[in-house]
Amino acid sequence: MKNYRKYLILAGTGLLGFLLFYLACAAWCSMLWAKDSVLFYLETPVSVEEAMKIAEQNQKTAQWWRQDKKEQGTPLNYCIWGQKDNIVVSNEELSRTAGADAVIFCGNPEILFAECRTPVLEDTQGCLIDEETAWELFGSVQVIGKEISCQGSSYIIRNIIRTREKVVAFQAGGFFQKSQKKPAEGEENSSADFVLQRLTVQKPRENSIRELQMIWASQYGLNVQVLDMELLRGISGFLLLLIPVTLCVVLWVSLYRQFRIRKTLQQKAACAAISLALAVFLAFFLGKWVRIPDDYIPTLWSDFSFWTRLWKDKTEGVKLLIQIPKGMPDSEWMEKFWKAAGYSLLTELLTVLWLTGWQGKHPGASD
Repeated sequence: MKNYRKYLILAGTGLLGFLLFYLACAAWCSMLWAKDSVLFYLETPVSVEEAMKIAEQNQKTAQWWRQDKKEQGTPLNYCIWGQKDNIVVSNEELSRTAGADAVIFCGNPEILFAECRTPVLEDTQGCLIDEETAWELFGSVQVIGKEISCQGSSYIIRNIIRTREKVVAFQAGGFFQKSQKKPAEGEENSSADFVLQRLTVQKPRENSIRELQMIWASQYGLNVQVLDMELLRGISGFLLLLIPVTLCVVLWVSLYRQFRIRKTLQQKAACAAISLALAVFLAFFLGKWVRIPDDYIPTLWSDFSFWTRLWKDKTEGVKLLIQIPKGMPDSEWMEKFWKAAGYSLLTELLTVLWLTGWQGKHPGASD
């Protein structure tokens, strides 16, 4: 009975570890697929009006490109945004109100909210809300085309945001235009203190991240700092790779012990062949999945100051990621990172426990 319980515990631990490993891989792969989006932090926040001017200039640049006047600049697919917490939205017809965070964005909404192409830049009436807020205001999620009020202005719901947080989102153009109206007595100007300090850009294949920084500085006069998502993918990927590496190391140790106690040449050769096959598999696995970004490779190997600068840059990048005020659009990458890293650490722990139990005293041995 004691041996039976031990096998059940080992089997259950193994199955749970496999499930957690699958979840960690899924979270990490979703981070990998999001590599086309680059996140920036604006050192000097911009107002809603300034963001609109940038949008107008970007549209002109796109027109020049269609006319093969590429020397005029580079058009970008982007979204400048900011968030204001705890505002009140209402359904005047049903006399219902709800609290939510407001996201004001200028640019392509699909970059922030997946599969959400409206409201477009010129839409001064449209807005987005999440499912929970829709339920509170209308008792339904079938609310596209219905009207809500926010800070004295009316907006038409264009789409539903699927998120865990309560959010209402507006294009900066419509928000700014409505905020120019004289506020009612007792109300504040809704855009007076609203600034946009985040930037999400769809990375063109022909441009590096550093080149994107230079484009924003030269064309629009914005100093932007990169939020190093590559570093987060690297950390979670490293934790994920520890699991197969740990398995291989333990198997090598076990095979080495078997090699030493075996008497015949055939048995020793079998242990050596399995070890070699395991090494080839691990090398193939690491070679296929491990990619070192270009900014981690020095141009001159004799330049020892490269590693000091790299360490400083990555340390400052981590501090920036921790210190920046987080908005609703940040919840996606934060959730993916913590899932990938957390599940990987739990799987590593279960792997060690499983291997320790399996390598322990063999069931049936005498006490």
